[in-house]
Amino acid sequence: MVYKNIHRHLKGLPHQDQNGVVNRILVSSYNDLPYPLKPCLLYLVHYPKDWEISKNELIRLWIAEGFISPSLESKEISMEDVGEHFLEELIDRSLVQVSRQGYTGTNVKTCRVHDLLRDL
Repeated sequence: MVYKNIHRHLKGLPHQDQNGVVNRILVSSYNDLPYPLKPCLLYLVHYPKDWEISKNELIRLWIAEGFISPSLESKEISMEDVGEHFLEELIDRSLVQVSRQGYTGTNVKTCRVHDLLRDL
């Protein structure tokens, strides 16, 4: 829905109104999240502004907080893999930014939350 309507919302708006539109788009993106991802995203607000968040630490904290439970996993998938999938989903939706990647450029090492999302 956001992808289909973004140009219509942003086209021809004064700069001051564009901030309101961006906030509405972020709210729409949050509302579109599957329920299990919402507390994972909200948990990121605990970190200070511009803080690089370790992927491994974050996933362990999500598990400890109960955001990822054993009932979400199958026999082949560990809770850590589910947490990594959750983080990748948030990154794919541009709600979380990748800060550092592994040497191959595919493995996320650290991430951060964009200031606009933090303000929201």
